[in-house]
Amino acid sequence: MRKYNYKYEVRNITKTKQAEIDFISLGRNKNNISAIGVIDVTEVRNYFRSHLDEYGKPYSFTGYIAYLLGQAIKEHPHINAYMKGRKKIIIFEDVDIVAIVERQFEGYERPIPTAYTIRAAQKKHWKEIHKEIRNAQTRKAKGLQYDDKKKKQARRVKMFTKMPGWLRRILLKKAMRNPHQKKQFNGTIGLTSIGMFLQEGGNPIAVTPHVVSFQVGGTDWQPRFINGELKNREFLHACFSIDHNVIDGADAARFIATFRQMFTKGHGIDLSEPCDILPNEGYVEEL
Repeated sequence: MRKYNYKYEVRNITKTKQAEIDFISLGRNKNNISAIGVIDVTEVRNYFRSHLDEYGKPYSFTGYIAYLLGQAIKEHPHINAYMKGRKKIIIFEDVDIVAIVERQFEGYERPIPTAYTIRAAQKKHWKEIHKEIRNAQTRKAKGLQYDDKKKKQARRVKMFTKMPGWLRRILLKKAMRNPHQKKQFNGTIGLTSIGMFLQEGGNPIAVTPHVVSFQVGGTDWQPRFINGELKNREFLHACFSIDHNVIDGADAARFIATFRQMFTKGHGIDLSEPCDILPNEGYVEEL
């Protein structure tokens, strides 16, 4: 490599990152529509600031969002689908949500963002999903596979990441034509919370191979009239990316309205629970 008269560092792109790039590239040819807006999350955020899990740690906000997605799709099951060819759509019962979590890999100094699939999210309570995500974040790993019991699949994934990029992309395109294989390897719903690192409002828009993907932005405070009284409310900036080939605009709007209403009301949360900590007292943001 040519030498230059200034300091710089060269790092290899991890195999997991290379595989992630291949998956994302599959979303470029979709007819996506983006629904950008804000959601009143005042009650939910206040709960998460003042309550801790059984180990005294903050709850995963990403886990709660995954729970809400599963519950909203239970009411609109046709959203949870992939196309098969040009004339058929396969609708799945289980909502498999792919979220990005930071995980510690052997040989790396810092955690690596990796995709983790929350299987059958519609059947799980949000605290159960929270534990699942925390377990995935804290478990050290040598490869992409989280479940040690599925060693056969782990070997296949490892073999896949070692292939040349052009061969990986050919195999991916072929495999993703089968909606059942697509569900197995890529889940059915995408969720990314990169925008939650923002200290103010902002809307991320992602390219994704999923039919439905939810991108979480930052939050900010805005005045709103509630029952004739002006109040300061916290709003989450967010974006839904939806494949128009599979889901009509009216169906998408009804699904988003259900999700938004659940979020605003704190669906699944007992808001009367005693606080573990006072709001803003030692609170650390946890995704």
